[in-house]
Amino acid sequence: MERRRETISAVAEDRRTTVHAAAIEVFAENGFRATSMEKIADRAGMSRPALYQYFDNKEDIFRSALEDAFSNALKAARTELEAPGPLVNQIDGFLQRYHGDLKQRVLSAALGEEFLTFKAQHATDIAESANEQVHKTLDLFLSPLDASGGQSMEQWRDLLVTAPLGFMSGNPSLAGYRRRLRTLAEAVAAGITSQ
Repeated sequence: MERRRETISAVAEDRRTTVHAAAIEVFAENGFRATSMEKIADRAGMSRPALYQYFDNKEDIFRSALEDAFSNALKAARTELEAPGPLVNQIDGFLQRYHGDLKQRVLSAALGEEFLTFKAQHATDIAESANEQVHKTLDLFLSPLDASGGQSMEQWRDLLVTAPLGFMSGNPSLAGYRRRLRTLAEAVAAGITSQ
């Protein structure tokens, strides 16, 4: 009986993951208002009634998909921080996996900006929670590197958290945005190692 429950749970999680991927694409392509449960279900390869087995409405899907996207990006970013190699590559890997990959996934679509605007209006709590997790992750990574008592690492962390948001100013191409992230990684790594 327990094994059957685990199998059902795994299938449900796989379907939710499929819906999340489909939903992000559909929201980014069509915007929130023009996205329907039908469009999400079609993209996910399931019926609309089946979609309602997992989600209450499209806002529920949006919030769940956004939370999942942040979580997956942070997992990939943490892996980069744990990889052996030069500090600059660890920091750049973190920035590329978290900020670069999210920008690529969402903002490369026609209505990606609207997707982010809706996030700011209706999923602030999810974005704030993700931001807290990024802060914690960077604190854990930077604290062993700190020889000066904390203040400078806190400043480096804050720069790593906030600068990528400003780097979207001017609507750079994805390649341009990724170059800005690399430049930030180089500057922060140089600053940390020169202390």
